[in-house]
Amino acid sequence: MKPPKRYDPKVKQAILEAVQAARKGGGKFADAFEAAKKAGYNGSSGGLYQMIYNSKGGSKKRGRKKSATKAVAATPVAAKPVAAKSGTDSIVADIAALVDKAVHDRLATAISALEGMM
Repeated sequence: MKPPKRYDPKVKQAILEAVQAARKGGGKFADAFEAAKKAGYNGSSGGLYQMIYNSKGGSKKRGRKKSATKAVAATPVAAKPVAAKSGTDSIVADIAALVDKAVHDRLATAISALEGMM
């Protein structure tokens, strides 16, 4: 494997400044690539892109941005709790069963009251 070509720091700075000037002037990357060639760059456009990317300071984060967490919608009444695995889980399951029964009874009462109105 061939070692990467290193530019003299002054030449590298001149290349980066030429690229920045071309891009700030509204030019495309192809224009910046031509300006870099005139400043002494003799590599590929991909290599120039890497040189520019690596020359920037600060945090370098590539890839997908993490999406914001979405609020979980309320679970429907028909959802059943997971089977109990320990003492604490059985208490949670008992409470969930009581709540399900109470909701079911109230819904049945409301439905029968509405049917009586018709």
